Amino acid sequence: MEHHPTYHEGRVTVELLHPEVFLRERGRLARDFGVAAIAALQQARLTFTTPQGAELYRLPVPEPLVVAETFAGTGIRSLRYFLEVGGVAEALLNDISTPALETARHNAARLGLDRRIRFYHMEANNFHYTLKLEELFPHVLDLDAFGSPVPFLDSAFHAVRDGGFLYITATDLAALCGIDRRSAFNHYAALTVQTEFCHETGARVFVRTVVRAGARRKFRVIPLFTLFDGYALRGFFFTIHGRYDLDPRSEGFLGICPACHTVWSVPFSGKDLCNRCPRCGEEAWVAGPLWLWDLHHPGFLEAMETAGRNLGTLSRRFFRVIRRMREEVGLPPFFYTTTAVADRLDLSQPPLAEVLEALRQRGYAARRTHFHGTGFKTTAPYAEVAEVFRQLVRPA
Repeated sequence: MEHHPTYHEGRVTVELLHPEVFLRERGRLARDFGVAAIAALQQARLTFTTPQGAELYRLPVPEPLVVAETFAGTGIRSLRYFLEVGGVAEALLNDISTPALETARHNAARLGLDRRIRFYHMEANNFHYTLKLEELFPHVLDLDAFGSPVPFLDSAFHAVRDGGFLYITATDLAALCGIDRRSAFNHYAALTVQTEFCHETGARVFVRTVVRAGARRKFRVIPLFTLFDGYALRGFFFTIHGRYDLDPRSEGFLGICPACHTVWSVPFSGKDLCNRCPRCGEEAWVAGPLWLWDLHHPGFLEAMETAGRNLGTLSRRFFRVIRRMREEVGLPPFFYTTTAVADRLDLSQPPLAEVLEALRQRGYAARRTHFHGTGFKTTAPYAEVAEVFRQLVRPA
């Protein structure tokens, strides 16, 4: 009998039939988040509201779910849903790669799940349109694209059902973080900037792009969480079909002053964004358009954390990251890092916990962020942040 390399994760062990079949071990965190999200959908009855408190939609009583993967690879994500969560009735797995599809079929058969899975061998957009033509309309559509997901967004909204969910990946961080600005403009019609908080800026450009793609198909799109796992962005979105007007306060621009390091946001409903810093008058950088409202739904994060503890299969990193994500809700759409601030001030780096406590003593909100190990969000202006650093440490 031929032996193949194996990979174990959660309650699933997959065999890797072909060396060219792509399985990112460091994608474990994003897969854990997917498992927790599916589990939360089975347990939580959430009400989605606007930031002003108006009710948009109340999740119905949970029902058996149909999940779909546009880029299935080994099929490990859906296999984990079946074996760890329960409540998943059927999976629709697609991959244009013949070796990947053979691997997914093989692993499904090994686990006795092949009769609950339909396999497709198609280009991604064709798969989405096929789901529409066959009127399958999955509850959850997982779009784990390599690079930008933008070429597949319009067709994805044809495939997902009304009241369904999209789990979307963007790995083109060079574009979203301001390194490859031409690609950012081509794919996202946005300006991106290299800053210490560029991963959050990129996440907000990504979220705004998904929301806009949904609006073209008359979907209201609500981000439930936006994850940065160190190499990719993953967003989980709730979709409701109907005639909705986008709130102009939900998106806009960031102004970033390279001289005094002031950062400010301007929604589309506000005054025009000036390229001069309001504090020192220097010419500023502009990033956007991007999503300005919260990247996460606090109730859904809580439901995921509770569901994850009940599962007992998720990594410790999952719980550490989701706690930090919960702390980000309600704070400004950018952050600082102790590393960058200390470098700019020519100071040694103070402990992050001391910085947070000092800012809170001054009456400001200050909490950690999952986007960066030394990152922190605060309502304090940069001048106050700098003063805290000077009080905490002596010049290097």
